[in-house]
Amino acid sequence: MDKRQIRTNQYLKKGLTQLLNQVSYSNITIKQLADAANINRSTFYLHYKSKDDFLNSVIEETIDELTDYVKQSSVNDDAIFNTEFKVSFTRLLEYIELNFEFVKVLITNMNTTYFRALLVEKVRENIYYPLLEKNNVEMNFQKDIILNHTIYGDLGVIESWFNSENYYSSHYIAEVLFDVSSHSPISLLGIESEFENQ
Repeated sequence: MDKRQIRTNQYLKKGLTQLLNQVSYSNITIKQLADAANINRSTFYLHYKSKDDFLNSVIEETIDELTDYVKQSSVNDDAIFNTEFKVSFTRLLEYIELNFEFVKVLITNMNTTYFRALLVEKVRENIYYPLLEKNNVEMNFQKDIILNHTIYGDLGVIESWFNSENYYSSHYIAEVLFDVSSHSPISLLGIESEFENQ
């Protein structure tokens, strides 16, 4: 990708972010997107065939950047399970914080479920699977259910972060996710006694 296309992509991402905060993706036109990015429609079509082509391209680009950012974390081979988990998740959340508004609209907009699906898969592949392999955990149906429950719970925490009226740093959210993942959510809520005799 040359410098001109990189610059065009930056304008388009900014324009898309502005528009998704106002209308749903299905109602956005190429003209609106081009106007918001302050480019001509001809410039848009020089790089993309359609609105969906642009969206899928920018989603995959974002996921690739996020994956690279998480993998840049340097964790020693003898690092304990909890440390490796915290480092990986902190890196994930740092990337989201650096690209907060754009990632927010991709996750919370109902018409960009493709991004959510890719994000879930990358969290599974780059954070949980390496830890499961390191600890010689053999997956089965029950454990797959638990893993899905955990990952979608992580995504729920991230969405709560986006919707919060107060500011919380990526490191604080990482600590919350670490606590939930390393302890029973029921015990963290303080209602474990309700389940003791079950």
